[in-house]
Amino acid sequence: MATNEAIVLKTNFDNWRNRADGLDPNIDPWLYYCLEQHLKSYAIDDDDLEAGITDGSHDGGIDGYYFLVNNRLIVDADSDLDPKLVSSIHLLFFQVKHSGGMRPTEIEKWLETVDDFFDLSKDPNSLNVRYNLKIRSAMRIWRDQYLRFSVHFPTVAVSFFYITGDDAVPDELALDACNRVRRRVEKSLRSTCKVNCVGAKQLWEQVQKRPLSHRVIKWAEPPMQTKEGYVGLVRLHDFRTFLVEDDDPTVLAERIFESNVRGFVLDSTINEEMSNSLRNPADEPNFWLLNNGVTVIAAKALPAHLMVTISDPQIVNGLQTSRVVFDTIKPSDFDDRTVLVRVIETTDQRTQDRIIKATNSQNRSKHPA
Repeated sequence: MATNEAIVLKTNFDNWRNRADGLDPNIDPWLYYCLEQHLKSYAIDDDDLEAGITDGSHDGGIDGYYFLVNNRLIVDADSDLDPKLVSSIHLLFFQVKHSGGMRPTEIEKWLETVDDFFDLSKDPNSLNVRYNLKIRSAMRIWRDQYLRFSVHFPTVAVSFFYITGDDAVPDELALDACNRVRRRVEKSLRSTCKVNCVGAKQLWEQVQKRPLSHRVIKWAEPPMQTKEGYVGLVRLHDFRTFLVEDDDPTVLAERIFESNVRGFVLDSTINEEMSNSLRNPADEPNFWLLNNGVTVIAAKALPAHLMVTISDPQIVNGLQTSRVVFDTIKPSDFDDRTVLVRVIETTDQRTQDRIIKATNSQNRSKHPA
């Protein structure tokens, strides 16, 4: 008998499918739906999601594959990232079933794939009988880019997801298969590996996850208050906490940058200077003295003692500062240095647009935002 989670999940999927426009008719909607739920924390757009779908014959048990660096950037054949600025690598592999429970024989397909995928001595072109073109292309990109990035020793994490719409949990045989996959990855590659079995209950929990609509900024000292909002100093470790996704200290909340009109220049010497100053506090003045700071637009800002709760925050200036702080400051660091933060409370679109334009066209200091 289906559980409540499986029933509600099916209803949610049916509603999602009825609302979804422009899906590639060659892509299984259920596969797309499951991938979308598990990738939403990374703010991957529709094109990147579709590009990562590898489902088909000779797919090695991989229906979707995503190569991310710094928990946000998709790596593909055209990526030209500065290896010095790649601090972490995360590979995500998905196998998605409509039903059928957690089948050990399906999980075991990953064992051979892992051997081929992570063996740098193998030429992917020699595996054309075993794998389709998309999988071989993914192997080639992984080898080429990993060899570039590895000279700077980024951390590597590998995640496998076996997803089914059934109300199912893995039995001992399935768990044993998962453990063998995990050990095989960790033996082949210096990394951490997690193999996730996702049934209807876990998938429904994932569907219900939403980005935080309220975030808290903690002030290092009482801020200046104006009729438009607040201006004050925030300790670097508290600002990093403000930036994380759903309280996961490893994932940057990309959605709070949606209104920002400036890109993040990965090869920027300015970003490198900011990183160096953050890593060497004894050699530098307080960080806020070297930096233009960060501007946050809020639908509402509710003050309390040395903190303000922000509704629907958007960082409209300070994208580069925010990313560098996130990448450089460790979650466990207690860094007493501060960054200047402006919180502006407005829902007027015209005012927001003027703020975005003005704050992104100012003169650069040594460490601009």
